[in-house]
Amino acid sequence: MRSKFPFLFIGQVLVFFSIFSCSIEKSSKQATSSLKKSELVVSHGDFILNNFAFFNMIVGSDSLLTYDQRSEKFVLFNLSSKKPIGDYNAKVEGPNFVDFPIYDINIEGGKIYALSKLFFSIYTFEGDIIERYDSKDIKGLNSDFMITEFELIDSKSVIFNKVPMQGIIGGLKSNLRPNIFCLLDLKTRSTNDLEIYSPKEALIDNTDLGYYNDFAFHNMTYKNDSIIYSFAFSSNIYTSQIRNSKTSIYSTKSELTENERKPTNPNVLKSAEWMKYVFSGPKFSALSRDDKTGNYARVHSEFKLLPNGKNYNFKYLMIMNSKFEVLNEIEIEERIIEPAIFSNGKIYLKKTDQTQEDAFQFIVYEIINN
Repeated sequence: MRSKFPFLFIGQVLVFFSIFSCSIEKSSKQATSSLKKSELVVSHGDFILNNFAFFNMIVGSDSLLTYDQRSEKFVLFNLSSKKPIGDYNAKVEGPNFVDFPIYDINIEGGKIYALSKLFFSIYTFEGDIIERYDSKDIKGLNSDFMITEFELIDSKSVIFNKVPMQGIIGGLKSNLRPNIFCLLDLKTRSTNDLEIYSPKEALIDNTDLGYYNDFAFHNMTYKNDSIIYSFAFSSNIYTSQIRNSKTSIYSTKSELTENERKPTNPNVLKSAEWMKYVFSGPKFSALSRDDKTGNYARVHSEFKLLPNGKNYNFKYLMIMNSKFEVLNEIEIEERIIEPAIFSNGKIYLKKTDQTQEDAFQFIVYEIINN
């Protein structure tokens, strides 16, 4: 399964709605893993690439997919050989155009699946369009909700996350409880909303107080009929089964930061107070899952005052097992780009300070005792 680089929109008892069968689980701190730290340099080879690529994703087995905006090129790298192994030129015009910005992408079964703001598109490796889906197929897209991620269930169906507009714009009133996941049948072009709703603590149904922009976005991954998802404002992890919508909440608490951000008034979105709010609490990145070990990783951060009176964004890496028990949590010394990339027992963190012009530089943590 690939690691996510989700689109970020610019600009107590936990209770689910009563329709769910819901349980609350506690995850304890475990001293069962140790980490080996190293640095990885992935050569650009013959390509001339920008070191600050728009996204970095694991596709297939241990391959890194990146997109270079300057050359309009997708490039695939092998993390073992540390070299590029293929490329694909994106077409920006004509019937086979690639719509930008791309929020999520995957390569599977000899096809390229790409999600943008307006379309979910399927291409051949030669760049020819196979099928394109838009708001005519996915009713309410970009009016009632946004979609920023997808997961392929099989060759016939796809799961989308649905981010309610109440969490993007703020202050919107709705009489409907928003579903946050839907299935698309690729053959019939029909959609089916899953009976999984935004949790009460997301405050989507509160017009005066809540979480907005990327704090309200949920990220997801999929495994064995279950959707695993989380929000940027909280350390909690949620799992919901597709068959029966049974939902569990895992309290994966950090020992290094606060575990929940305070909500805010929607009026701050249009004022200078928004940036103060951004700097006022913790933030939790998307989850990355490693198919080899079944473990999860995420980066979380919190602004804290330095002795000189300036705010500094401290970042931390948390590693969890398949039961969402915390195996390890450490401070990340380097400046890195979120989220973590997790593959074959290794966690890759791309460095913000790229000092080599012809290569990507990563900090790598390998789990050596689990």
